[in-house]
Amino acid sequence: MPPAPTPPHHSGDAPIPESGAAPLGDRVGAALEPLKNGDFRTAGVLAQSLIQDYPDRPAGYRIMAQISNFRGDQPSAIRWIDQAISRNPRNVQLKISRSQFCHDAGRVQEAIDILETITIDGPFADKVKWRHIMSLERLGRIDEAAALLEEIPHPLPPAMEAFRSQLEYRQGHIEAARHRLERLLSQSSTPTRVRGEGLFQLSRLCDAMGNYDAAFQAAATANIEFRGDFDPAAFESSTETMIEYFTPERFESLPRSNVDSDLPVFIIGLPRSGTSLLEQIIDAHPKAAGSGERRDPILISEDLTHVLGGSFPSCLDSVTEATLSAAGGQYVHMLTSYGFGVSRIVNKSLSLDRIAGLLPLLTPRCRVIFMSRNPLDNLLSIFLHPLRRDRNPWAQSLDDLCVVRQSFDRLREHWLNVLPCPCLDVSYEQLVHDQQNTTEEVLRFLDLPWNDACMSFHNSKRAVMTPSYDQVNTSMNTNAINRWKNYEQHIGPLLHAFPPDLQSQP
Repeated sequence: MPPAPTPPHHSGDAPIPESGAAPLGDRVGAALEPLKNGDFRTAGVLAQSLIQDYPDRPAGYRIMAQISNFRGDQPSAIRWIDQAISRNPRNVQLKISRSQFCHDAGRVQEAIDILETITIDGPFADKVKWRHIMSLERLGRIDEAAALLEEIPHPLPPAMEAFRSQLEYRQGHIEAARHRLERLLSQSSTPTRVRGEGLFQLSRLCDAMGNYDAAFQAAATANIEFRGDFDPAAFESSTETMIEYFTPERFESLPRSNVDSDLPVFIIGLPRSGTSLLEQIIDAHPKAAGSGERRDPILISEDLTHVLGGSFPSCLDSVTEATLSAAGGQYVHMLTSYGFGVSRIVNKSLSLDRIAGLLPLLTPRCRVIFMSRNPLDNLLSIFLHPLRRDRNPWAQSLDDLCVVRQSFDRLREHWLNVLPCPCLDVSYEQLVHDQQNTTEEVLRFLDLPWNDACMSFHNSKRAVMTPSYDQVNTSMNTNAINRWKNYEQHIGPLLHAFPPDLQSQP
């Protein structure tokens, strides 16, 4: 499981006594406390105060960067950390942080370029190498990553030992990778987070070896370790509220942004439903680009609830055209950073189904593609893979997964009927079984001419930052279809909620 961002340490910010005010170190600690508790607004106010009082010290900028990173807004995190670096150009920790934010934003080569500017014989040498190793692996440069890992003194810390197993797996040394993980998991000193990550990786290895019982057991144990706090009744109630609020009549009465751009394309689907695959295919077109999972629309919806008061979507009752235009314009401006000359830019952020009614209000000329997959395969795949529990607290329970998929299906059907923008419905199975015709349909929907590059999407060198990153770089295959049959004896709740004989196949 990818580690959640860690609040910055402030040991490098030596306290400076100030008449009538707390020392800098105490104020940094006061700002970090609400950040740890998820109170980003209070942390932001305190961090901005630090920047005002200590403009040449990195503390306030680093906290603002961490706030942006926690919210999934890595570009803003990079901008904040750049302000700190401009005032502290020799601060190695700031450069390492910038590399992390670039990596998380999908700017992986840029992350490597930053690390290569750092002298690696100092006290941060191993940390620099560690970040370098992770970025090399994400770019598929596995042998380079493995060689660099050997330069770190052994024995390796548990997190690096687990990652070493991942590199062995990607090199095809599955048995060696499994033995390494089993040794690591047998040690009582292995930290809980590393244990969870290792169990998910062990599940993957066992699946690759055809030992499905062991694969499911490892994932189930990991999910117990990472169980989130999820309220199924509240989730279903929220779904009902969304359906009741966003009616054709409501869309007629709500204001629209004046942003006149047809750049935005949104792919809406649950995790592990094929959204990364479809984005990769579209990105292969010379007139299109993929922006990955940009959470900007989610963040806009959160900010609207704060500015307008109330909860989403009822807060939209008081939204104005000016507010929507400002937010929509900022979103489109962000998209232009992905390069000139393209006509469509795709965003496949998770949870867009929960705020889809906002999308055509922000960008009236947007297009929306809904992606679905056989629920048995879809939900099983989610259960077997690590997802951030703070954003997906339902992913660790088969029963909760059923609730979320049923809500998604209801919303998908609703949005297809009421969204005042062009919509297309695509299934993963349809795409896999009939790649060319489905791709042609998608390109027609996007008003893009046919291009053969879309059929060889797997040759792309772009960095994919989702758990599917090492799968979308292989050619189309049917390996993931009907995968649930390997786990049939373990997925009773899924079979009950979604009987196999009712799941249509192309």
